[in-house]
Amino acid sequence: MNKFYFLNGEILPAADTKLHISDLGILRGVGIFDFFRTCRGKPVFIEDYIARFIRSAKGFNFSHPYQSDRIVEEVHRLIALNGFTESGIKLVMTGGFSDNGFDPGDPNFIILVDEFIPPNPEYFENGVKLITHRHVREFPHVKSTNYLTALMMAPRCKALGAIDVLYHDGTCISEVSRSNFFIVKDGKVITPGDNILMGITRGKTLELAKKHYPVEERRVELSEIFKADEAFITSSTKRLMPVIDIDGSTIGDGRPGKTTKHLEALFNEFERDYIDLNSR
Repeated sequence: MNKFYFLNGEILPAADTKLHISDLGILRGVGIFDFFRTCRGKPVFIEDYIARFIRSAKGFNFSHPYQSDRIVEEVHRLIALNGFTESGIKLVMTGGFSDNGFDPGDPNFIILVDEFIPPNPEYFENGVKLITHRHVREFPHVKSTNYLTALMMAPRCKALGAIDVLYHDGTCISEVSRSNFFIVKDGKVITPGDNILMGITRGKTLELAKKHYPVEERRVELSEIFKADEAFITSSTKRLMPVIDIDGSTIGDGRPGKTTKHLEALFNEFERDYIDLNSR
């Protein structure tokens, strides 16, 4: 099966979608991206993700010649061309070709559509483990392509049976390398509000939670997470995923909590309603 991607205004076979080695994405790791899924062939919350992508571009002072409507159109064309049952869509913009290896050029814009493989169902049924690491991302409001710390921590995560790493500054936590982080304590849903990427799934979860629970967006101390009744993470790929162990310490009773399960069900229903509405 041939795959097709979008590069700077053209849809091309994947094998022909190439950048020159002078691109700052290669030389300096300068780039932004965003990622979202399809559900029943329809992009989930596509407008929100494109809006965040454009905000990230502005955050890096990238010129962005493509309007939202054009990006939506090209995404739908790629979904149809690639023909996957379910897709993961990645928007990427690099620092562009540079004559001296430092000064930015015109950004290169890529859309990748690949098959989406969902997480292991056991993660939702039994919960997952995290480890902590002292690190604060540069420009946390921007979804950049710099995942060096997460990649360097990956072998330790694997060795300890954790799926990811939760960042902190020595006092307060911020976010997981590819997810937002929540705790539940005494019936309250609590999540960091500073030095994080404002996740789309995070935002939808907060909207839903506020209808049923007290919600706090604030600084969350590292010590608090080990006293939580429940914990969970949110992301495009994971939706809501329960966390039952951090650094070898059991969270709550070591099983996915009642509030987490309720919010997971609410979110899944909300997503289904969105897809039904946009399928008409």
